[in-house]
Amino acid sequence: MTKYGDAYINEVIVRVLTRTGSQKAAYEAAGISKETFYEWLQKPDFSDLVTRARRAFAKTDLDKVEEVFRQKIIAAMNGVTEVWESEESTILPDGKVIVKKSVRSAKRGPAKWAFEIVAPAVEGGFGVGHGQIDIDTRIAKLLALLTSDGQAEAPSGS
Repeated sequence: MTKYGDAYINEVIVRVLTRTGSQKAAYEAAGISKETFYEWLQKPDFSDLVTRARRAFAKTDLDKVEEVFRQKIIAAMNGVTEVWESEESTILPDGKVIVKKSVRSAKRGPAKWAFEIVAPAVEGGFGVGHGQIDIDTRIAKLLALLTSDGQAEAPSGS
C-alpha cells in the first residue's frame, strides 16, 4: 500500500505535473489510483504541492505560447516563403502507374499591415508616425493586449 507523504511519489507527481499539466498522467506515473490521488488532494500540504506544480506548468506553457507567437510575428514582419507540394497519379491501360510530383512556392512580403491594424488599440501605438520601436517592444505590446482580459479600449479620436 502506498503511504501518504512518500517523498518519491510526491517528486514523481510534481515532475509529471510540471511537464504535462495532467493529473491523470501524474497519478499513473506515481503508481497510485485516481481515488488515492483525489483523497490526498483533500490534505492541504498535498493540495499546495499539486497547485504549485500546476502553476509551474501553466507558466511554462505560457512561455511556449509566447515564443510561438513571437516567431510568427517575426516571420510575418520578415515575410515568408510558402511551399506547396502535390502528387498526381495516373493509371495507364497496361496497369502501370505514373506519378507526377510538383512543388510550388511563393514569397509573401512582410505583413506590416497587421501592426497598422493593431497599433491604434495599443496605447502609444507603434505604427507609422509613432517613431521607431524595436520588434521586442512591439511583440511585448501585442502580447499585453492579447493576454489582457479583453477590456482594452479603442483609442479616442485620431
